[in-house]
Amino acid sequence: MYDAPLRRRWVIRQQNAAKVGAAIRKLRLARGWNLAVLSAQSGIPISTLSRAELGQSALRHEKLIRICRALEVEEVGF
Repeated sequence: MYDAPLRRRWVIRQQNAAKVGAAIRKLRLARGWNLAVLSAQSGIPISTLSRAELGQSALRHEKLIRICRALEVEEVGF
């Protein structure tokens, strides 16, 4: 059976993942960093960062905090 509210939540989560991923990429590139540098600074695997930046996966709060700290940005809105 099709669950419309569940589907809506999934769509919203995917849209948010894409926005967060684009923001991470923009901040990373502004620093002149590649994924390997962000990975080393945050302790998060390159593959995870890549999928997040492409909006293919949503990050858990703990990983978002680590990325924000590595990029030296405030953890606002998470």
